[in-house]
Amino acid sequence: KMRLALVAGWLLLGLMGAACGGDDTGEQIDAATYLAMSEGAQWLYDVDIGTGVSQEGKMEVVALDPVYVDGVNAYQVELRQNANLLVTRWLQVTDQALFLLGESVNAQGSFQESTFATAVKWIPVPLEDAAGRPVLSWTTDTEVLQGGTETHRLDNQGRQELYLPAGTFSAFHLVHTRTLNQNQSSSLALYFSPRDGFVQFEYPAGTVWKLRSGS
Repeated sequence: KMRLALVAGWLLLGLMGAACGGDDTGEQIDAATYLAMSEGAQWLYDVDIGTGVSQEGKMEVVALDPVYVDGVNAYQVELRQNANLLVTRWLQVTDQALFLLGESVNAQGSFQESTFATAVKWIPVPLEDAAGRPVLSWTTDTEVLQGGTETHRLDNQGRQELYLPAGTFSAFHLVHTRTLNQNQSSSLALYFSPRDGFVQFEYPAGTVWKLRSGS
């Protein structure tokens, strides 16, 4: 029953998710362009692990996966550090937001799967209204099909100018707080620039990825 409800919910999201959204002026926004999501897109990073020597980082949209969730063409995104696969995420673009459907995380050599019964709202489209007022926060409570519950809260600290190896970006500073089973929480900083993607972020906490180039 839970699987049927999950599929039905995401099918509804898919039906709602046309190619374009809008802001308070009624101006149409192409969500995939705003979110920098396209098959084959990749971003290269300098990864600061605190040793003074940067490692190589890469984020890539490796495929459109039509079977991860029935009826949804999910963007399959891989994150690698020094060519080692850290995490694979499945993301959905609608006119409302970028949603996180599930992920596979490398936990000391074995991969831990998490598929969310309720898709996690990650990046709203747009992140601010026509007057420049940011969407301040959003929260998703979800069951994990493999067991347990998670709460994902994102807080928008507003725009910040970043000077990165790839150039200068005006990015939204987001704080993503993830709570497991209502008792264990962790927070990561994300910097999202519309049409450029995640230009800087933490993964894991204390390890900073800074954009070197993107395509």
